[in-house]
Amino acid sequence: MERRRIFAFRLLVALFACLQVACSDSKKSKESIQKVAQLEKVEVKKLGEKHWKIYTDIIIDAPVEKVWKTLMDFENAPNWSSSFQGIKEELVDESKVTVLYIFNGQKLEIPHTLSYTEGKEFGWSDPLGGPLKGFRDNHKYIVEKISDSKTKFIQTDDFKPIGESNMTSYDIASRTAKSYPIFNRELKQEAEKN
Repeated sequence: MERRRIFAFRLLVALFACLQVACSDSKKSKESIQKVAQLEKVEVKKLGEKHWKIYTDIIIDAPVEKVWKTLMDFENAPNWSSSFQGIKEELVDESKVTVLYIFNGQKLEIPHTLSYTEGKEFGWSDPLGGPLKGFRDNHKYIVEKISDSKTKFIQTDDFKPIGESNMTSYDIASRTAKSYPIFNRELKQEAEKN
């Protein structure tokens, strides 16, 4: 009987010690998450019935001109981006372009009508094709100067049904909420190189 009490006591002490470690690690994790949250934001929000938007941003420790130059260097993009690979045609507002992507290991060439403002933003708002047929997106890449050495990079998209689909616009927004921050971090890493 005494052996059982000693064993139970030792077990409780060990569990208490594990709990303390877990709590202290949890506190460190929360601090790390808060630190990252100051540099990066991801949100999915409803704009209307069946209309969902994803908003992502990240703080990049580089001048806005360098971030823009990195973003627009389509020859080099495949070396650092695991998704967006560039644009084929000349960048002129309202021109027809082909956007190059890698999605699930497949190279995709997607036609879009470009919205373009030199040094500030580019994007498109078109009906989607392939597995996303039946939706219109409004995808934007935006750079904003914070200071001479810091830039906020924003990537947004919203999805609205324009036909029949097996997916919902919320499904698409939720999935892109996982992939867009990866591109943002890749851009940050590339732009912060010397």
